[in-house]
Amino acid sequence: MMSEQGSVADHPQEDVNRERASGCLAEPAPLHLFPGIPFEYVEVLKSRGIDDSGIFLGVTRTLPHRTGLATATGIPAYRIEEIRSLCDLSRVRGVVPGVARVLYYVKIRSVEQLARESASAIVQKVVPCSGTYARVIRSMNEKMMADCIRCARRIVLNDKRLKE
Repeated sequence: MMSEQGSVADHPQEDVNRERASGCLAEPAPLHLFPGIPFEYVEVLKSRGIDDSGIFLGVTRTLPHRTGLATATGIPAYRIEEIRSLCDLSRVRGVVPGVARVLYYVKIRSVEQLARESASAIVQKVVPCSGTYARVIRSMNEKMMADCIRCARRIVLNDKRLKE
C-alpha cells in the first residue's frame, strides 16, 4: 500500500501470479527504460522507492492511490495513468518498454485490451507509426504479437481467478 505521501509501504508480490500465468508474465521493467517517461518523473518516483513497473503497478492499484501519487509527486494525473498503462502492458512477456509505448500510441492501454485484439490488426495499426519507433515496429510481426496476445489472454484469466 502507498502512504499518504505517495511512497512505497509495501506492494503485492507477483510470485503466485507469475507461477499461475504459466510463464506469460514478464519481469518488472525499470521505469527509465520506458520511452516517453520524462527523466524528472523517473527520478521523483525513484526517490519514493518506485523504480520499476511492478512496484508502480502495486502502488497505483486504485484511483485514490493514483490521485495520491500525483498529488505527492507533482506528476500530472494523466501522466500517472499513462505510466500505469505502459507498466500494465509490460506485464506481458514479449512486451518490452518500447513495444508498450507503441501499443499505447495505437490506443491499446491495458493487458485486457491487448487480449481482445488480433495480431494482424495490431500490425496494421502500427505500420503507419514508424518514425520515432521504427526499430521497435520492425520487431512487431504477427507471430510476435500473436504470442503476446496469447500471454495477455492467460494473464487476464489468471487476474480474474485471483479476484475471485
